[in-house]
Amino acid sequence: MKFYVDTSVWGGHEDEEFEEWTIPFLEQARQGRFTIVLSDVTLRELVSAPLSVRQLTESIPDSFLELVSLTGEQDILAQHYIEEGALTPKL
Repeated sequence: MKFYVDTSVWGGHEDEEFEEWTIPFLEQARQGRFTIVLSDVTLRELVSAPLSVRQLTESIPDSFLELVSLTGEQDILAQHYIEEGALTPKL
């Protein structure tokens, strides 16, 4: 089983409101109960996160982590969503 984990989940590890779910979720990932899918977009977004949050991605063994990259087609689709007002641009 694979789970795509976006920036909010990594940040939830440090948030009292979400840590009850996020901490055990990431611990299960470290144990190999499933694979975490991590995108280059999420990694870019995490650059400005606290060090403890950035280091969480490194705590998942490589064998349970799948890195994916944004394709040109996905970027075009995202731009259409932004143009239509369904999403807002992120830096």
